[in-house]
Amino acid sequence: MKGFEAFDEVQRLIIVGAHPDDLETICGGTVSLLTQRGVTVFSVNCTLGDIGARDGSLSRPGLAVARLDETEEAARVLGIEHTYNLGYPDGELVASLELRAQIARLYRHTGADTLWTFDPFWAGQIHPDHRAAGQAALDGQTNQPNTASILAALYPDASDFYYFVARSDGHHIFSRSYREHLATIREIRTKSSRGER
Repeated sequence: MKGFEAFDEVQRLIIVGAHPDDLETICGGTVSLLTQRGVTVFSVNCTLGDIGARDGSLSRPGLAVARLDETEEAARVLGIEHTYNLGYPDGELVASLELRAQIARLYRHTGADTLWTFDPFWAGQIHPDHRAAGQAALDGQTNQPNTASILAALYPDASDFYYFVARSDGHHIFSRSYREHLATIREIRTKSSRGER
């Protein structure tokens, strides 16, 4: 698959999302392809996903149980090794020291070599839970950095890490450099302001 070579060296991927349906709706297809290639994938959901049901008769605890069950079923279908839910209420997530520490522990526990999360600095990231999850995930990496992580944070232009941004139509654009990533974000913002995709 063209463009998929960006993931050739990925062996253990951890995906930090805010809600139980984030991974599945944003990158489920890519995750499935990676697990089929032998990549071990771990899913971390920071919140319970306990608000936002169309069925008004569901209580928050009832909805949380349904979301946790859906997450486990999706993990089975996508080939995800293990899911973790950190138990925060939906709509109330902040990038606290506690959240950062929880995520950092999971980095150590899973031995992940690659992280996917939300870009907390992207102006189009309007959901506060998404920004908080992304910020805590990035900050958590600095709680247990390897040399490559430290150098990437200090010198993003010199890093061989990949960056990606999701367009409004759900497609992802991957960039090999931080400069290219920022240019992509500017292009998406410009198109969005004109009503283009």
